[in-house]
Amino acid sequence: MKKAYDWNVRLYITVSNTQKKIEVVCSIHTNIHQLKILIAKQLDLPLLDTHIEIYFRQHQPLKSTSTLMQNGVANNGHLTATIVRSKPSVQLPIETDKLYKTSSSFN
Repeated sequence: MKKAYDWNVRLYITVSNTQKKIEVVCSIHTNIHQLKILIAKQLDLPLLDTHIEIYFRQHQPLKSTSTLMQNGVANNGHLTATIVRSKPSVQLPIETDKLYKTSSSFN
């Protein structure tokens, strides 16, 4: 739901682990969890297996349930993100000879 006093902000995010810089435009009412999802999508990381911490002017990470407005993030703000944990998506090898066994091969 769009609030009556909603406006867009442009954020510059530096990912400290990879030294990549990301530019994101989102609503001032975007919560930090949604911002983490946007960062993971732009870095092509698995969404469910990635844990990202976002920092702004403090040494403690921002809470996932708080919004950009609650944290005092303004337009053209600069945030720092740290990828704490990321599990790569693993493709399991499929052995075709075990999938298509006939009844005669079990004897």
